[in-house]
Amino acid sequence: AGSESIGASLARMPNYKTLTALLDEAHLMPSLRGAAPMTLFAPTDAAFAKISPDDMAALRADSVKLRDLLLNMMVPAKINTEQILKMKTATTMRGTRIRFGYENGHPEVNDQPVVQPGIIASNGFIYGISGVIGMSGEK
Repeated sequence: AGSESIGASLARMPNYKTLTALLDEAHLMPSLRGAAPMTLFAPTDAAFAKISPDDMAALRADSVKLRDLLLNMMVPAKINTEQILKMKTATTMRGTRIRFGYENGHPEVNDQPVVQPGIIASNGFIYGISGVIGMSGEK
């Protein structure tokens, strides 16, 4: 672990096909394959499956909205698991703030439980989360 970039690791992981496809469509994969430090809060395929097909189609049709949604999952820093529990918020690549919390023994990002913690990549970390930040009625 840790030898591949976030982009390469994500593309190989079984439960993140939708996110990988959206990142490709939004031309954001190069930044996740680069050397700049990054932490990705990655909704699982199950998280995306909770979003209605209409909402997904609308998202894919609007490149600005899609980019904004994805940039909101990316933090331009390496945040390890210990730091997540200490930090209250982080500023995303979009310039918005996401909140970290702790519920029932599990870290959360904007109230979405982390289901796959701290996967180490060469340029940072991936956290699998069970909801899509910024969609499904989420603030």
